[in-house]
Amino acid sequence: MNINLTSYQTEFTLEQKNTVALTINNAKHSYDDDWQVQAYLSGINMDMGKIPLNVIHQQQGYLIEVVPVMCAEANMRWQIEINLVNVQRSEIVKQSVFATFTTHW
Repeated sequence: MNINLTSYQTEFTLEQKNTVALTINNAKHSYDDDWQVQAYLSGINMDMGKIPLNVIHQQQGYLIEVVPVMCAEANMRWQIEINLVNVQRSEIVKQSVFATFTTHW
């Protein structure tokens, strides 16, 4: 299984909607319909809890909307946690993917 994350921006903008594309596949077929996707945003250098992110299922995968908020830290480091739960199997199979980025103000 291959999991690909692609950002459409070179830099994430504070207080604005930024997007990350997620695709799940292998050489034989796409696994998009087999997975439930949940995503969260959290601060690395400042505890801000886990902020749920909007996940939109599209024909070619998923689009995750990320809106990093302004905070007291001028150089904020963030982590996106993406949890994939297989809904087609009788047992729960969970995969987690993490991506990091930095914002500045």
